[in-house]
Amino acid sequence: MHSFANLLGLIGVVLTFFGFVSYIGYGVLEAYSTIHLLLGASCLAAWFVLRFRDLRSLLTARRTQRGTNFLISTVLFLSLLVMLNILAIRHEYRLDLTEAGRFSLSPQAAQVLDRLDSPLSFEAYVEGGQSPDTRFLLESFQGGKSAISIEMIDPDREPARTEEAGIEAYGAVRISYRKRFLTVLDPTEESLTNAIIKITRNQQRTICFLEGEGEPSLHEASAPDGYAEAARALENENFLVRSLPLLETGRVPEDCQIVGIADPRRPFSSAVLRAIGDFLDAGGAMIFLLPPKSGNQLAPLLARWGVNIGDDIVVDEVVRLFEGPTLGLNPIVSIYGAHPITLALRERTLFPFTRSIQTGAPREGLTSATLARTSATSWAEADLEGVFRENDASLSPAEGDRAGPISVAVAVSAKLEEMGRGSGETRLVVFGSARLANNQNLGQVYNRDLFLNAVSWLAAEDDLVSIRSKTIRSSRVRFTEAEATTIFYLSVLVFPEIVLLI
Repeated sequence: MHSFANLLGLIGVVLTFFGFVSYIGYGVLEAYSTIHLLLGASCLAAWFVLRFRDLRSLLTARRTQRGTNFLISTVLFLSLLVMLNILAIRHEYRLDLTEAGRFSLSPQAAQVLDRLDSPLSFEAYVEGGQSPDTRFLLESFQGGKSAISIEMIDPDREPARTEEAGIEAYGAVRISYRKRFLTVLDPTEESLTNAIIKITRNQQRTICFLEGEGEPSLHEASAPDGYAEAARALENENFLVRSLPLLETGRVPEDCQIVGIADPRRPFSSAVLRAIGDFLDAGGAMIFLLPPKSGNQLAPLLARWGVNIGDDIVVDEVVRLFEGPTLGLNPIVSIYGAHPITLALRERTLFPFTRSIQTGAPREGLTSATLARTSATSWAEADLEGVFRENDASLSPAEGDRAGPISVAVAVSAKLEEMGRGSGETRLVVFGSARLANNQNLGQVYNRDLFLNAVSWLAAEDDLVSIRSKTIRSSRVRFTEAEATTIFYLSVLVFPEIVLLI
């Protein structure tokens, strides 16, 4: 009889334990936990009845009293552990230890959310009304802010609402802000941030890139030297991107808030140079990407605004295994100036085939700043023919070479009234590399952030000057809710329970 009673007690403890674990894991009394708790309680009650006399005599013994004290201490300690686990489950705290902050909101997204002045809501239309990944992502945006709400919607249970919202596929997220709505079909941190930028901006800025001087296309995504990726990145941040045939128009249209000149390959006409000068004199904003041997005609115009472009190319020797030092024309930059464009930039950027860009002499009303410098092992090579024809270069100060670090990007802010040129503010950003932002290199290291920060600063969009989310390929295995539930029951409950019972 005693053996049978002890077996019932053991079975009762096991059943009760796993029923409790199931309840803690899911937070509800579903069938598994309910059955286990009831059967476990029944077995424990039967054990207590069958062993009542033995328990009473045992409890009166002195040895039992000492054991009882130990048992009470153990139970209290285990209860404390259980309570701590319950608190951890009920009050989640996230700690992101990934190098790139994969599971944390990017600085740019945080800045955009901090500037919201009206409630913003997310409506996630997901199958079954549940999606842990989508909820995790949206809760990252919510961040405890009461002005940001999240609602998970099952399209099958609310077909009328789904149809009214124009949702045609599972997984879409609808954002609403000030009676404006925008739907994101493939929600990621980047796509949601871009959507919030678009829906919260009252107006769309226009950037016009010069065409007609041999510049690469803004539309050819397959061309390595094109700028289709740059155009798409700007459009994602609510910029309108279009071409500007300045040779035909003769002047910059009023709707072009920013003008870009990227990799011009033919000489500028006097009419184009005059139109560029007039635009800057009127308080315009421009971005220049001028590689070696390209756009030298712009040197006098840029010098008026405190920017000196070098007729050179920056070389940084690269030491390769079994090859020794080789000519390096793709300097990696990790030295940045104190400027809003680069203030949050801590990572490296790549400046392929870059010339030197330096600040000019100080002037009243003119503020110029170096944005990026190459390493101390680099130098500005004046012998361009030796580099491009003979693939050879060496530091020769006597021949006009300059030792590094070399400035390769400059930003200028000019108060026109203080300079005696009218009113308003002129802004310029000049990069010595045109390949910095082309299709081949925009996605390299942090080039995209540097380029977009420069354009955002030119547009006076300060909250967009930041570090954007990095897209990292996830190696996680994704399960459906049913698969995850099955794995939980088998690995955490069923298999351990069978082992203990056997």
